[in-house]
Amino acid sequence: MKLIDIRIDGFGKLNNKYISFADGINLVTGHNEAGKSTLHACIRAMLYGMERAKGVAALTDTYAHFKPWGTRRYGAVLRIEEDGMVYSITRDFAKDPVNCLMFNETTGEAVPFADDFLRNLLCGMTKEAYDNTVSIGQLESTADDDMAKELKRYIINMDTTGNR
Repeated sequence: MKLIDIRIDGFGKLNNKYISFADGINLVTGHNEAGKSTLHACIRAMLYGMERAKGVAALTDTYAHFKPWGTRRYGAVLRIEEDGMVYSITRDFAKDPVNCLMFNETTGEAVPFADDFLRNLLCGMTKEAYDNTVSIGQLESTADDDMAKELKRYIINMDTTGNR
């Protein structure tokens, strides 16, 4: 799967931003408070959704942290390419922070069961594995306990099923 571009309507300090990605590794640079970590969090939220905390914790959870001020739409559209097909992933975090809408731009058809389809595109990779391998945030280059658990689960699954 290849990221093509992202149009951020509102996510944290990023509003009405368009960013395109090149082939290969993309390195995001900028001054302090430029929005690098916010872009990182937005792409992760586009791929995996964003869980809301309950009760008092909801006041300071990830959802509340990146909610844009004012009346701007809280969401984005991420375009990806897989097997020669271009897909757009749309999330409106204000309406539904977990589920997404997906459209196959190549065929002009909506993708049914978008979340399941996206999970397959990500090869079942969990958020923790994504954070520790594919998309490493600023000052986060060491594997955490969740990654160790993920690798153990993967190895046990390989041993049990015989799938490599």
